[in-house]
Amino acid sequence: MCIRDSIIGVFVLIYASDVLVSSLLPPKHMSGSLKVALVQPNISPYDNYNLTAQKLENVVRKALKDKKISSVSLVVFPESVIIDDVKRLRFGKELEEWANTHQKDILLGYLDDSQNVANLIKVNKGFQKEYAKTKLVPFSEFIPNFFPFSHFKFLMIYNFKPGDKYVIYRTTGGKRISVMICFESFFSSVARKLVNNGSQILFVITNDGWFGKSSALEQHLVKGIYRAVENRRPFLQCAHTGISAEIDKYGRIIARTPIGVKTILNVSVDGNSKKTFYTTHGDWFVGFAFILSIVSFVIDIAQKRKM
Repeated sequence: MCIRDSIIGVFVLIYASDVLVSSLLPPKHMSGSLKVALVQPNISPYDNYNLTAQKLENVVRKALKDKKISSVSLVVFPESVIIDDVKRLRFGKELEEWANTHQKDILLGYLDDSQNVANLIKVNKGFQKEYAKTKLVPFSEFIPNFFPFSHFKFLMIYNFKPGDKYVIYRTTGGKRISVMICFESFFSSVARKLVNNGSQILFVITNDGWFGKSSALEQHLVKGIYRAVENRRPFLQCAHTGISAEIDKYGRIIARTPIGVKTILNVSVDGNSKKTFYTTHGDWFVGFAFILSIVSFVIDIAQKRKM
Protein backbone atom coordinates (compact mmCIF):
# COMPACT_ATOMS: atom_id res chain seq x y z
CA MET A 1 0.00 0.00 0.00
CA CYS A 2 2.82 2.35 0.93
CA ILE A 3 4.73 1.55 -2.31
CA ARG A 4 1.60 2.08 -4.39
CA ASP A 5 0.97 5.46 -2.76
CA SER A 6 4.57 6.46 -3.36
CA ILE A 7 4.35 5.57 -7.03
CA ILE A 8 1.10 7.50 -7.41
CA GLY A 9 2.67 10.45 -5.60
CA VAL A 10 5.64 10.48 -7.99
CA PHE A 11 3.36 10.50 -11.05
CA VAL A 12 1.22 13.28 -9.55
CA LEU A 13 4.35 15.31 -8.84
CA ILE A 14 5.63 14.82 -12.41
CA TYR A 15 2.26 15.83 -13.88
CA ALA A 16 1.98 18.88 -11.62
CA SER A 17 5.52 19.96 -12.50
CA ASP A 18 4.75 19.59 -16.20
CA VAL A 19 1.60 21.70 -15.89
CA LEU A 20 3.46 24.36 -13.90
CA VAL A 21 6.38 24.60 -16.33
CA SER A 22 4.04 24.64 -19.35
CA SER A 23 2.05 27.50 -17.84
CA LEU A 24 5.22 29.57 -17.44
CA LEU A 25 6.35 29.17 -21.04
CA PRO A 26 5.51 31.88 -23.58
CA PRO A 27 2.81 31.15 -26.18
CA LYS A 28 3.78 29.04 -29.17
CA HIS A 29 5.00 31.07 -32.12
CA MET A 30 3.62 29.82 -35.41
CA SER A 31 5.64 32.17 -37.59
CA GLY A 32 9.24 33.24 -37.97
CA SER A 33 11.61 34.98 -40.35
CA LEU A 34 13.05 31.81 -41.93
CA LYS A 35 10.46 30.08 -44.11
CA VAL A 36 11.30 26.41 -44.62
CA ALA A 37 9.83 23.54 -46.65
CA LEU A 38 10.64 20.08 -45.26
CA VAL A 39 10.25 17.62 -48.15
CA GLN A 40 9.11 14.13 -47.14
CA PRO A 41 9.26 12.09 -50.40
CA ASN A 42 8.11 8.86 -48.71
CA ILE A 43 10.69 6.67 -50.43
CA SER A 44 11.44 3.46 -48.55
CA PRO A 45 15.16 2.87 -47.90
CA TYR A 46 15.01 -0.22 -50.11
CA ASP A 47 13.75 1.87 -53.02
CA ASN A 48 16.08 4.73 -52.14
CA TYR A 49 19.13 2.52 -52.63
CA ASN A 50 17.78 0.64 -55.65
CA LEU A 51 16.14 3.29 -57.81
CA THR A 52 18.16 4.61 -60.72
CA ALA A 53 19.87 7.98 -60.39
CA GLN A 54 17.43 9.40 -62.93
CA LYS A 55 14.40 8.36 -60.86
CA LEU A 56 15.84 9.83 -57.67
CA GLU A 57 16.62 13.07 -59.47
CA ASN A 58 13.04 13.17 -60.73
CA VAL A 59 11.79 12.86 -57.15
CA VAL A 60 13.71 16.03 -56.30
CA ARG A 61 12.61 17.81 -59.49
CA LYS A 62 8.97 17.06 -58.80
CA ALA A 63 9.21 18.35 -55.24
CA LEU A 64 10.80 21.57 -56.44
CA LYS A 65 7.79 22.17 -58.69
CA ASP A 66 5.31 21.81 -55.82
CA LYS A 67 3.30 24.93 -55.03
CA LYS A 68 3.92 24.44 -51.30
CA ILE A 69 7.47 25.69 -51.64
CA SER A 70 6.57 28.89 -53.45
CA SER A 71 6.65 31.04 -50.31
CA VAL A 72 9.74 29.59 -48.59
CA SER A 73 13.39 30.62 -48.75
CA LEU A 74 14.90 27.24 -47.81
CA VAL A 75 13.95 23.80 -49.19
CA VAL A 76 15.19 20.79 -47.19
CA PHE A 77 15.51 17.23 -48.45
CA PRO A 78 16.28 14.19 -46.27
CA GLU A 79 19.42 12.13 -45.82
CA SER A 80 21.00 10.61 -48.96
CA VAL A 81 18.15 11.73 -51.20
CA ILE A 82 20.69 11.32 -54.02
CA ILE A 83 22.90 8.19 -53.83
CA ASP A 84 25.88 9.85 -55.48
CA ASP A 85 28.10 12.89 -55.17
CA VAL A 86 25.53 15.29 -56.55
CA LYS A 87 27.85 18.29 -56.75
CA ARG A 88 29.85 16.45 -59.44
CA LEU A 89 26.78 15.51 -61.45
CA ARG A 90 25.04 17.49 -64.15
CA PHE A 91 22.06 17.43 -61.78
CA GLY A 92 24.13 19.40 -59.27
CA LYS A 93 24.44 22.23 -61.80
CA GLU A 94 20.71 21.98 -62.42
CA LEU A 95 20.03 22.45 -58.70
CA GLU A 96 22.36 25.45 -58.53
CA GLU A 97 20.55 27.03 -61.48
CA TRP A 98 17.18 26.34 -59.87
CA ALA A 99 18.31 27.97 -56.61
CA ASN A 100 19.51 31.06 -58.48
CA THR A 101 16.38 31.34 -60.60
CA HIS A 102 13.91 30.88 -57.74
CA GLN A 103 16.01 32.64 -55.08
CA LYS A 104 15.75 29.72 -52.67
CA ASP A 105 18.47 27.83 -50.84
CA ILE A 106 18.47 24.01 -50.87
CA LEU A 107 19.71 21.80 -48.03
CA LEU A 108 20.08 18.13 -48.91
CA GLY A 109 21.90 14.91 -48.10
CA TYR A 110 23.86 12.73 -50.53
CA LEU A 111 26.75 10.28 -50.63
CA ASP A 112 30.20 11.14 -51.87
CA ASP A 113 33.01 8.65 -52.46
CA SER A 114 33.57 7.76 -48.82
CA GLN A 115 31.21 9.77 -46.60
CA ASN A 116 27.56 10.40 -45.79
CA VAL A 117 27.24 14.14 -46.25
CA ALA A 118 24.93 17.13 -46.29
CA ASN A 119 25.36 20.45 -48.05
CA LEU A 120 23.70 23.78 -48.63
CA ILE A 121 23.18 25.08 -52.16
CA LYS A 122 23.10 28.81 -51.64
CA VAL A 123 21.56 31.35 -53.99
CA ASN A 124 24.25 32.70 -56.36
CA LYS A 125 26.92 30.90 -54.30
CA GLY A 126 26.33 27.27 -55.24
CA PHE A 127 27.44 24.32 -53.14
CA GLN A 128 28.98 25.24 -49.81
CA LYS A 129 31.37 23.25 -47.63
CA GLU A 130 30.21 19.67 -47.05
CA TYR A 131 29.21 18.48 -43.61
CA ALA A 132 30.20 14.82 -43.21
CA LYS A 133 28.39 12.68 -40.66
CA THR A 134 30.55 12.42 -37.53
CA LYS A 135 28.70 9.59 -35.75
CA LEU A 136 28.41 6.55 -38.00
CA VAL A 137 26.03 3.64 -37.41
CA PRO A 138 27.99 0.51 -36.42
CA PHE A 139 27.54 -2.52 -38.71
CA SER A 140 25.65 -0.37 -41.21
CA GLU A 141 27.99 2.45 -42.17
CA PHE A 142 31.16 0.90 -40.77
CA ILE A 143 32.38 -2.24 -39.02
CA PRO A 144 34.52 -1.83 -35.88
CA ASN A 145 38.16 -2.42 -36.73
CA PHE A 146 38.90 -5.03 -34.08
CA PHE A 147 38.56 -8.81 -33.77
CA PRO A 148 36.29 -10.53 -34.64
CA PHE A 149 34.38 -7.77 -36.49
CA SER A 150 37.37 -6.77 -38.62
CA HIS A 151 37.03 -10.05 -40.54
CA PHE A 152 33.53 -9.16 -41.78
CA LYS A 153 34.23 -5.99 -43.78
CA PHE A 154 33.40 -7.86 -46.97
CA LEU A 155 29.74 -7.71 -45.89
CA MET A 156 29.62 -3.92 -46.09
CA ILE A 157 27.83 -2.10 -48.86
CA TYR A 158 29.34 1.13 -47.56
CA ASN A 159 32.36 1.67 -45.36
CA PHE A 160 32.16 5.36 -44.58
CA LYS A 161 34.73 7.58 -42.95
CA PRO A 162 33.45 9.83 -40.16
CA GLY A 163 33.67 13.58 -40.53
CA ASP A 164 35.40 15.79 -37.98
CA LYS A 165 34.23 19.30 -38.93
CA TYR A 166 31.15 20.90 -37.39
CA VAL A 167 30.05 23.09 -40.28
CA ILE A 168 27.83 26.14 -39.93
CA TYR A 169 25.92 27.43 -42.96
CA ARG A 170 24.70 30.97 -43.46
CA THR A 171 21.49 31.09 -45.47
CA THR A 172 20.84 33.76 -48.08
CA GLY A 173 18.70 35.53 -45.48
CA GLY A 174 21.59 35.55 -42.99
CA LYS A 175 20.50 32.78 -40.60
CA ARG A 176 23.25 30.54 -39.23
CA ILE A 177 22.07 26.95 -39.45
CA SER A 178 23.59 23.50 -38.98
CA VAL A 179 22.60 20.00 -39.98
CA MET A 180 23.00 16.64 -38.29
CA ILE A 181 22.56 13.39 -40.17
CA CYS A 182 20.35 10.55 -38.94
CA PHE A 183 21.07 9.29 -35.43
CA GLU A 184 23.55 12.09 -34.71
CA SER A 185 20.60 13.78 -33.00
CA PHE A 186 20.96 11.09 -30.29
CA PHE A 187 24.25 12.71 -29.25
CA SER A 188 24.05 15.90 -27.23
CA SER A 189 27.75 16.52 -27.90
CA VAL A 190 27.16 16.97 -31.65
CA ALA A 191 24.42 19.56 -31.19
CA ARG A 192 26.47 21.38 -28.54
CA LYS A 193 29.50 21.66 -30.83
CA LEU A 194 27.36 22.99 -33.65
CA VAL A 195 25.71 25.58 -31.39
CA ASN A 196 29.06 26.59 -29.89
CA ASN A 197 30.26 27.09 -33.47
CA GLY A 198 27.42 29.57 -34.02
CA SER A 199 24.35 27.63 -35.12
CA GLN A 200 21.07 29.46 -34.49
CA ILE A 201 18.80 26.68 -35.82
CA LEU A 202 19.38 22.92 -35.67
CA PHE A 203 18.37 20.61 -38.51
CA VAL A 204 18.51 16.83 -38.77
CA ILE A 205 18.00 14.98 -42.04
CA THR A 206 17.32 11.28 -41.73
CA ASN A 207 16.03 8.08 -43.27
CA ASP A 208 14.03 6.22 -40.62
CA GLY A 209 12.14 4.10 -43.14
CA TRP A 210 14.20 1.07 -42.08
CA PHE A 211 11.97 0.89 -39.02
CA GLY A 212 8.63 0.95 -40.86
CA LYS A 213 5.95 2.49 -38.68
CA SER A 214 7.39 1.28 -35.38
CA SER A 215 7.92 3.31 -32.22
CA ALA A 216 11.54 3.84 -33.29
CA LEU A 217 10.40 6.82 -35.37
CA GLU A 218 8.79 8.45 -32.34
CA GLN A 219 11.87 7.71 -30.25
CA HIS A 220 14.08 9.42 -32.82
CA LEU A 221 11.87 12.50 -32.90
CA VAL A 222 11.96 12.73 -29.09
CA LYS A 223 15.73 13.14 -29.24
CA GLY A 224 15.13 16.39 -31.07
CA ILE A 225 13.15 17.65 -28.10
CA TYR A 226 16.16 17.13 -25.84
CA ARG A 227 18.55 18.84 -28.26
CA ALA A 228 16.18 21.81 -28.59
CA VAL A 229 15.77 22.25 -24.84
CA GLU A 230 19.46 21.73 -24.03
CA ASN A 231 20.54 24.47 -26.41
CA ARG A 232 17.39 26.61 -26.65
CA ARG A 233 17.39 26.23 -30.42
CA PRO A 234 14.57 25.50 -32.85
CA PHE A 235 14.97 21.95 -34.14
CA LEU A 236 13.71 20.85 -37.57
CA GLN A 237 13.67 17.21 -38.67
CA CYS A 238 13.29 16.12 -42.30
CA ALA A 239 12.78 12.39 -42.90
CA HIS A 240 12.22 10.26 -46.00
CA THR A 241 9.10 8.46 -44.71
CA GLY A 242 8.47 10.53 -41.58
CA ILE A 243 8.44 11.87 -39.03
CA SER A 244 9.28 15.35 -40.28
CA ALA A 245 8.66 18.01 -37.67
CA GLU A 246 9.25 21.43 -36.17
CA ILE A 247 10.20 21.62 -32.49
CA ASP A 248 10.52 25.02 -30.86
CA LYS A 249 13.35 26.01 -28.54
CA TYR A 250 11.30 24.98 -25.51
CA GLY A 251 10.88 21.43 -26.78
CA ARG A 252 7.28 21.79 -27.94
CA ILE A 253 6.30 20.05 -31.16
CA ILE A 254 4.76 22.80 -33.28
CA ALA A 255 4.05 20.71 -36.38
CA ARG A 256 4.69 17.17 -37.59
CA THR A 257 3.87 14.87 -40.47
CA PRO A 258 2.22 11.46 -40.42
CA ILE A 259 4.35 8.39 -41.12
CA GLY A 260 4.35 6.85 -44.58
CA VAL A 261 2.87 9.83 -46.41
CA LYS A 262 4.35 11.83 -49.26
CA THR A 263 4.10 15.45 -48.21
CA ILE A 264 5.81 18.79 -47.69
CA LEU A 265 5.73 20.46 -44.28
CA ASN A 266 5.95 24.24 -44.34
CA VAL A 267 7.33 25.83 -41.18
CA SER A 268 8.79 29.17 -40.20
CA VAL A 269 11.26 29.74 -37.38
CA ASP A 270 13.42 32.37 -35.76
CA GLY A 271 16.96 31.55 -34.73
CA ASN A 272 18.45 32.05 -31.28
CA SER A 273 22.01 33.15 -30.55
CA LYS A 274 22.07 32.97 -26.76
CA LYS A 275 23.92 30.03 -25.23
CA THR A 276 22.53 28.02 -22.35
CA PHE A 277 24.54 26.91 -19.35
CA TYR A 278 24.42 23.37 -20.75
CA THR A 279 25.65 24.46 -24.17
CA THR A 280 28.65 26.14 -22.58
CA HIS A 281 29.51 23.62 -19.87
CA GLY A 282 28.06 20.32 -21.07
CA ASP A 283 27.66 17.23 -18.90
CA TRP A 284 29.86 18.36 -15.99
CA PHE A 285 26.98 17.75 -13.58
CA VAL A 286 26.81 14.07 -14.61
CA GLY A 287 30.52 13.66 -13.91
CA PHE A 288 30.21 15.55 -10.63
CA ALA A 289 27.27 13.37 -9.54
CA PHE A 290 29.22 10.23 -10.46
CA ILE A 291 32.26 11.32 -8.44
CA LEU A 292 30.02 12.33 -5.53
CA SER A 293 28.33 8.91 -5.53
CA ILE A 294 31.73 7.15 -5.50
CA VAL A 295 32.95 9.33 -2.63
CA SER A 296 29.72 8.69 -0.70
CA PHE A 297 30.09 4.95 -1.28
CA VAL A 298 33.70 4.95 -0.03
CA ILE A 299 32.79 7.01 3.05
CA ASP A 300 29.91 4.65 3.81
CA ILE A 301 32.18 1.59 3.57
CA ALA A 302 34.79 3.25 5.80
CA GLN A 303 32.21 4.11 8.44
CA LYS A 304 30.83 0.56 8.49
CA ARG A 305 34.33 -0.85 9.00
CA LYS A 306 34.88 1.44 12.00
CA MET A 307 31.68 0.14 13.56
